[in-house]
Amino acid sequence: RKYPEYFRKVDFLRIDSSELEPVQIEYIYSYMTGAVINVLSTWIATGREDSPRELADIVLDIMHGKYFYDVVPLQNPEEK
Repeated sequence: RKYPEYFRKVDFLRIDSSELEPVQIEYIYSYMTGAVINVLSTWIATGREDSPRELADIVLDIMHGKYFYDVVPLQNPEEK
């Protein structure tokens, strides 16, 4: 498969499914890189004292689903 140039910047992601279409892979990479950029922006903007390693561990935990069931979107927003 041929990936856009910016995919090389996020080589920590591995796509395990051969059933995904190239556009689906592009959206997955876009989603993941956007999420990482937002976490970094929050870390910088808030002046948190977590080390870069601690921040990387949190991001990897999120990506591996550690908090998946702790933060689940409501099926019906009126359920609050």
